[in-house]
Amino acid sequence: MRKIGRGIKMSRRVMSMICVATIVIAGVAASQDKHVNIADSGNDFLAICKSASDYTATSLTCFAFTQGFLEGLRASEELELAAPDKVKIRRICVTDTATVEQVLRVITKYIEENPERSDYPTRHLA
Repeated sequence: MRKIGRGIKMSRRVMSMICVATIVIAGVAASQDKHVNIADSGNDFLAICKSASDYTATSLTCFAFTQGFLEGLRASEELELAAPDKVKIRRICVTDTATVEQVLRVITKYIEENPERSDYPTRHLA
């Protein structure tokens, strides 16, 4: 029982640290790129996230956006599966083993290959 209790506390601490870090990183990135919001359009997303591979504040903002997208997608799927009377429609297939960096690259590639849609909000392109 002690391990479970400590594991839960550790998870809460880690989650708290991640939340604080995300807020700080987003603030730093926002101060660096005041005129660009990666959620506004695919063009803005590409401008900031195309070369996101290091651990700068800007890249971490791209990773955080992608992580949020994945979590929202997975939560949506879970809710859809839990609804007994609803027709199940799988819109996007992302494996459980896909990493945030892989999904970020897929989103980037899609936007690059579909420039006619790149002015759409990023959430419509991801």
